[in-house]
Amino acid sequence: MTKKIKLLFLCNSPRVTAGVEKTAILLHNHLDEDCFNIRFILNGDGPFAEELSDAGADVEVIQSEGRYSPAWHRKLQRSLANQPADVVQLHLSRLNAPLLHQSGAKIIERLNMTRHKSFRYPLRWRWLDNLTANWIDKFIVVSESLKQDFIFRGYKDSKIDVIHNGIDIPENVIPVNLKEEFGIPENHWIIGTLARLTEQKGINTFLDTAYRISGKFDNVHFMIAGEGELRSRLEHQAESLNINSKVHFLDFRKEGLNTIAAYDIFMYLSRWEPFANTILEALAAGTPVIASNIGGNREALQDHHNGLLVPPEDPISAAECATAIMADESLKNNLIANGKESLKLFTIEKMVTEHSRLYELIHSELPVVSSY
Repeated sequence: MTKKIKLLFLCNSPRVTAGVEKTAILLHNHLDEDCFNIRFILNGDGPFAEELSDAGADVEVIQSEGRYSPAWHRKLQRSLANQPADVVQLHLSRLNAPLLHQSGAKIIERLNMTRHKSFRYPLRWRWLDNLTANWIDKFIVVSESLKQDFIFRGYKDSKIDVIHNGIDIPENVIPVNLKEEFGIPENHWIIGTLARLTEQKGINTFLDTAYRISGKFDNVHFMIAGEGELRSRLEHQAESLNINSKVHFLDFRKEGLNTIAAYDIFMYLSRWEPFANTILEALAAGTPVIASNIGGNREALQDHHNGLLVPPEDPISAAECATAIMADESLKNNLIANGKESLKLFTIEKMVTEHSRLYELIHSELPVVSSY
């Protein structure tokens, strides 16, 4: 029998589990246990640690108070001495890479920044970023768009593999009854989004879109599911636009797929996006999608096939697309049908197979040739 690969995920512990954490849980749940021994080291307690424990994962928490701590580093060193890893997937500071190499592990880092975000990094420090990239054996990105961003930044093409996210599609999706919850008449439309309330996600554009739609239709309500530092500013924006009676803030919803299934139209108007699992969830929920034509959004969606793409920060175009869906039942039905069909490209099985192949190749010390 082939010896199992000891696979370690070295991760942040965010307050709200997002795409990176959801993917890590899916990999834990679906990688072949006859081929991999999987464990996690997190830099703090929280919902992610709880979800991993609930999934039966081997989780160690080493508390950290900053991006890099000598005390945390020493504890990590002791942990690796007690339980060595063959392959480490790194989601923490790259400053941990030398220690990981000293332990004999191969290192894969998942890159999540887009050009908009990473290129705010001061020019004087980019040489250091590219230098430390040499410590990593292989990089994973979630979209071809993101790969091109990093190649432009100076990363080597041969070291970057594209592995699109996959989602676990339930047999039955039961929509949350938002109309009953918020006292909305049955014949009214719900147009919603689900995202962190941050600058990246373009919720202000969603509200500007809602204002334009509200000027034409009285029978539409708007849902914003998510938490974030911009909550009070967005509430003030809704009030200043005089649409606050039609805009509902739902806070964080763990049952995101069921929430999206309750929307009549899903909008995802982010300013930059590596690849959004939330768009895949909307396709699975059977909710027509309008998204900004940027980054990974345009790899998940084909315009007027399984979704509608609009220029970023363009509420006029987004409102026109919503109006088109509301007025054309056949357009809506075609988007829904094609959306479900397109999910065959983004299955859990495909994502897990591609990760598994990469782990095995890098562990074998053979040249890793990207097939993506």
